[in-house]
Amino acid sequence: MLVIIRSIEGEGEKLRALSDASGLAPVTQLGKGKFQVIATQPYGLWETGVKEFVMDGNPATLTLSLRVRPTQGLGDVEFVGPGLDLSVVDRSGHVVPNAEVFVRDHEATFGKWYVTDKQGNTNISLFGNETEIIAFSNGQLATKTIKLSGLDQESRKSKSKSTRKTDFVLQFN
Repeated sequence: MLVIIRSIEGEGEKLRALSDASGLAPVTQLGKGKFQVIATQPYGLWETGVKEFVMDGNPATLTLSLRVRPTQGLGDVEFVGPGLDLSVVDRSGHVVPNAEVFVRDHEATFGKWYVTDKQGNTNISLFGNETEIIAFSNGQLATKTIKLSGLDQESRKSKSKSTRKTDFVLQFN
């Protein structure tokens, strides 16, 4: 398995290595920052796994579970979907202004940064059938996966809970 750890703050790759027979990657000192780990086995049986995380300078162990790759159809199509309104809120439901929001496709091929406004809102684009949304604020992160197949139902549920014109709410735990 190829394991890549990279800064998502523009500081480049921190690790690119093959895992050992038990799936473990070499120990790496990352320091403080926002990072992304990618585990991939091109042409293999496992789907690529991607996870964002925040480091505070202390040692940490990260586990990434991979799914068996489904059979491929006549080809895969990637596209940028519709713009959606996103609200970012804290544990108490208060808006989080100036939260950094990273939106990417499931396999981290495409990604784009956004920042919430004073009301904790931003308009984002979706990438492909499954989009990952990661919000960062005050050293914490919140994540949400959006699948186009469940888009209308989840969007209606979110709008019925609020008077704001919001398609999705992302809440810090």
